[in-house]
Amino acid sequence: RVSSVGGAHQRAPVRGKSTDEIFQHRLLCARLRLAREQAAMTQDAAARALGRSQSYIAKTERGERRVDLVEAQAFIALYRIDANALFAPWTRDERAELRRMAARQRALDAEWERSGS
Repeated sequence: RVSSVGGAHQRAPVRGKSTDEIFQHRLLCARLRLAREQAAMTQDAAARALGRSQSYIAKTERGERRVDLVEAQAFIALYRIDANALFAPWTRDERAELRRMAARQRALDAEWERSGS
């Protein structure tokens, strides 16, 4: 669910998932975007190569859709990246960024609850 509060789009709070699961998924999505950019591919070019739409790539990179193993393998092959790097433990910098993201998400969740959505 997405809500527009103050002109900014926000995702509804994710129910039933641990914070660790949520941010592992976001990290995977961020790494996929970085891999695409390092492969010098646009979202449109990646989509064409995978036989998908540009919105599929965009939603995947924004974390709006989950990535299954078969899809991850397709991205790995397309971007010519090491699967170990894609699924590696978080670096110190990534952990710091994820802590900032978690704090922002908590604030958005609180605002979502206050708005009665």
